[in-house]
Amino acid sequence: MPGPLPVGGPLPKSGEPGQAAPPAPAATGEAKATPAVPPAPGSPGDLASEMAKAGGADGKPIHQGGTGQPASGGSKNSTVPEQPPQGSVSAAVGSVMGAAKGCVGGADDVSRAQITFGSNGSVKSVSVTGWAAANGATGCVKSALQSANVGAFSKPSFTVGVTIRP
Repeated sequence: MPGPLPVGGPLPKSGEPGQAAPPAPAATGEAKATPAVPPAPGSPGDLASEMAKAGGADGKPIHQGGTGQPASGGSKNSTVPEQPPQGSVSAAVGSVMGAAKGCVGGADDVSRAQITFGSNGSVKSVSVTGWAAANGATGCVKSALQSANVGAFSKPSFTVGVTIRP
């Protein structure tokens, strides 16, 4: 019978010399357990090294204890969303809507506004149509909506339309 196989090395392929048969249970019916020794990092049989090689890395283990970068790469701050979350937009617009409604208090029709936010979250521009535009309340509505802020996001700008009812 051939000698024991080295621990942590690659497994021989079926039919190769030196392949040991599975251990038989002891005569008492108990199987003897042999302690498994994990392979050293970077050695053949080390899962992290083998996965890195398969993924095209330089044969280095995938996790080296440093901080990883997101799969998308780049140096973007991962806490800044691409565009403002809907909840942030609703909260920001809701916080200034009372003042905008005050501008159209006696109106008999709705007004609409397009609010464009810059990537820093503040309002870049406001365009007003409808009753407010036809009745000289554009400046008041713009001024009221100007203080909304949705928080920073990564796109250059984000535009949302709102309806202002009297």
